[in-house]
Amino acid sequence: MEEEYWHPHPEPDRPPNSYEVSLYHPVDSNRHASVALTHEHRYALWFWANWANSSSPDVFSLDWHLDLAEPEKETQQAFQDFENLKKDDRTYYIWRYMSPYNDSHLLTAAWLGIIGNVWLVYKQRMRALDSIIDRLGNRHYIYKFRSLAEAIKHYKQHSQNRGVIWDIDLDYFTNSPEFIGGGDNVNRISDAEIARIVGPHAELPSVLLPHLIGLTIATEPFFCGGIKTMTQILNQVDEMLFTPSLLHHRCRWRFRPSQ
Repeated sequence: MEEEYWHPHPEPDRPPNSYEVSLYHPVDSNRHASVALTHEHRYALWFWANWANSSSPDVFSLDWHLDLAEPEKETQQAFQDFENLKKDDRTYYIWRYMSPYNDSHLLTAAWLGIIGNVWLVYKQRMRALDSIIDRLGNRHYIYKFRSLAEAIKHYKQHSQNRGVIWDIDLDYFTNSPEFIGGGDNVNRISDAEIARIVGPHAELPSVLLPHLIGLTIATEPFFCGGIKTMTQILNQVDEMLFTPSLLHHRCRWRFRPSQ
C-alpha cells in the first residue's frame, strides 16, 4: 500500500500572508479548535466571522496597542451585508475598507455582531470606548486592562463561560517607551515571562482553553523590533502552546487540563 503523505490544502479565498489549521480541541477531543496566523491583524476578523457563526463568542486579546478604533462610516456602509459576502469578497472588503493601521478589528467585529464582549490587555497609554452599540442595537462591553492578572480575574467573574476567541498580537510580548510602540528602544520580554503568560501551566490558558473556539495570532514584526525579534517571540509562543510546532502535520496543543 502506498504511504499516504500529508499535503497542505491551499485556500485561494483566505487572506494573504495567513495560515489556518484545525486542531483537536485542547480540552474536548470530540471537537476541534482552529488556529490562524496572520501578518495583518485586521484579517483576524475574517477568521472570527468563519468561526463564530451565530454564537457571538467573546474575545480575549493580548496586544501592546489599544486597538479600539471604531469602524468608519465607509466601513459600516460596505459591511452592511457582510454575512452574505463570499469568503474571497470578505478578504477584499477587509483589505479595502478597514483601517490599514490594523486597529479596528475588535470594534468592527463587535459592530457586526460577530463577537460578544471584549477583554483587552494592553500596554499603550491611551483611552478608548467602554462599549459599542452594534448595527442591530445590541451593546457590547469593552473591558480594558493593563494588568493581566486583573483581566483574568474579571473574565472569570463576568464571562459566563461562553465561547471565547483568544487573540494574540506578538507585540504584546515587548516593552517600548514610544507612544505607538516599537521604535529604537523596543525590547522583547524574556522567554520565562512569556511562559508565565501562555505556557501550558499558566493561568490564562487554563481559564480560556476549556471554552476555546479559536486562536488568532498577529505577527506585527514592525512593532516587535523587526523580523528577527518577532521570530524569536513567535518561536517561544509556539513552543509554549504547541508540539511539535504549529503547522506541522502532527501539531497538537501542549495544554492538558488539570485533573
